[in-house]
Amino acid sequence: MGTLPQPASTFVAETPVEISILSENDRPKWNQYVEDHPDGTFFHLYGWGEVIKSTYGYESIYLVARVGERVVGLALFVDVKAPLLGR
Repeated sequence: MGTLPQPASTFVAETPVEISILSENDRPKWNQYVEDHPDGTFFHLYGWGEVIKSTYGYESIYLVARVGERVVGLALFVDVKAPLLGR
């Protein structure tokens, strides 16, 4: 077996990474992070979770990772409840 390739760059936090649920006041920070990220798309914007909620009724959970005050990552989780599949 071969070895795994090393990542192109490694992020080393000087302070711990804190992960929390996004507050109402941080919505613009979410979108700014997506717009500044080279791989960010329309589907990553805050409003996409709102589209899913209004269309299917699924609740969205927005998590944000920070180092100090700087946003370093985002995650959108959608709580899907389906009759055949459960939750």
